[in-house]
Amino acid sequence: MAITVEYPGEEGPAQAALSPLPLEAYTTKDIPLDLVLGSLPLPLPFCSIRIQYSGAPGSVIGEASSVEAKGDLVIDSRLANERDGWVGSGAHPWRLDEETESILFLTNMSEKSARIGFDMVAGGVHYYLTRLKLKPHETRAIDLRKVRDEQKPDLKGNKVPAGATDGSVVWIRLDHVPVMGRLVVLQRHKSMASSYDCYICDCDPDFIKLDVVPSSWTLLPDESALFDAYALFQEQCGGYQWWEYVSPDSWTSRSPNVATINDGGVATGHTGGTATIVAILGGFTYTYDHYYMECIEHLRIVPGYGTAKVVTITGPQTVWWFNGQNPSGYTTSIQLTANPAGQSQYTWAFSAGSDKATFSGQSGNTINLSGQKLSTSTGDVKVKVTVNGVTSWDYAITVRGPYNLVPGYAPNNLPPYQDTASSSNGYLTYANYTIQDNFSTPLPYSVPLNENWTTSVAYDFSGANWARGNPGGYATSSGAPAGFADHISGPPVGQNNIPAPTSPQSPLSGTKVFHWGQEWRIGTLTPGLGARVQTDSLQYYDDHGRHLNIVSPAP
Repeated sequence: MAITVEYPGEEGPAQAALSPLPLEAYTTKDIPLDLVLGSLPLPLPFCSIRIQYSGAPGSVIGEASSVEAKGDLVIDSRLANERDGWVGSGAHPWRLDEETESILFLTNMSEKSARIGFDMVAGGVHYYLTRLKLKPHETRAIDLRKVRDEQKPDLKGNKVPAGATDGSVVWIRLDHVPVMGRLVVLQRHKSMASSYDCYICDCDPDFIKLDVVPSSWTLLPDESALFDAYALFQEQCGGYQWWEYVSPDSWTSRSPNVATINDGGVATGHTGGTATIVAILGGFTYTYDHYYMECIEHLRIVPGYGTAKVVTITGPQTVWWFNGQNPSGYTTSIQLTANPAGQSQYTWAFSAGSDKATFSGQSGNTINLSGQKLSTSTGDVKVKVTVNGVTSWDYAITVRGPYNLVPGYAPNNLPPYQDTASSSNGYLTYANYTIQDNFSTPLPYSVPLNENWTTSVAYDFSGANWARGNPGGYATSSGAPAGFADHISGPPVGQNNIPAPTSPQSPLSGTKVFHWGQEWRIGTLTPGLGARVQTDSLQYYDDHGRHLNIVSPAP
């Protein structure tokens, strides 16, 4: 008969063997382990005993007793044969108080690793350890007080109630290998110890479900997050156990353009939206054959589902502003869309440029944005949205609009001024302009504009009787870029005008008639409304007209 002491080493389970011992038929022998224990790297928190014998199965019955050297505490533990079909599960009561400790010992008696399902129950709460795995021949001691006091949530967010003093613990092997378990309940001051190793099930547990945890991750583009897969096993005689698979048989994304996932369960966001994440795992269910007294396994492939939600903003990145006007062809209100759709709450905010734009009309995952002041640099209005607690990257928007007038109209080679003779008014002056936006770019489409008077008339010629007309509005030509000409003409010929208007002279006359303040606004035909781009003094001469004291852009 060979006796081996197995104990926790620095790199895994280690062993020390006694010399072979003969055991005669029908004899009982007490075997002290002092000699072999003295050769171990003491102190050790615990160790296990392995007995191998040459007789027929079941011909040796063994029991191990632990005796406290400085007291009278004795713990007896029965030994289990590795061929016992039931070896692999247990259900035990535990207690914790000022005098009582409860420690679960699990020993893997095989040459293979063994996954263990662990369920600690107290006050109706089930607490699962989902990564408990024993190396070959490893013994693991699980201090139930430590499990309770750590207050770490499990995959369901459950914790062992902090004040729990008693309950039960259920463990079960998830691989078909022999595992020995026993719960030791110690009352050191009373020199009492109880050792439990109750059997609960014949067959291995059935694999019935696969959950992806968390069920949903919310990410940003290029951000990654880890999904785990948890398998649910149902014990043959009732009860459930969970086990975590960081890497099941496969991970896939049904929308890889939104998010991808690698073999380790790491999902990476790409574009806005929702991607269904699928984990696939193969496992077994079992039926017990009473005739052959064995468990028959049946392969089962089970999927689990999760979602990766990637937060982005989509929509136009340019909005036009005409100081409250909405000319045709120019988008003065844009709609922004937050992805993914269908979430319960979307919180929009400005990261920058809140003085240049406003929100309105939020509906679900969309919101409208309108300009209220021109941008001073490209993308200086920055918008963000928060979805499921995750805030998007800044989305840059530029507010564009009419800003200034540039003398001349380059597409038609028109100079700033054209002075022509007029049979009906003596002269007609064209003051030509191109309308530019706040980034020195000509406006791309036809746009309405208006002139407005800002001062009363000031006469420069003694006795002058020329009359000022009313301000008006008109649209630029349909071509691009947007430009226009202010028509400045003398009064009708033959109406006793003082002074009389004449055709343009060469050189032009310097005789001033009258003048007044003028402003130009873009976006509507109504004088005084729209975005102001220029102020000037409209000066009439007897043979031509001019814009003097030009300020453009105009505040």
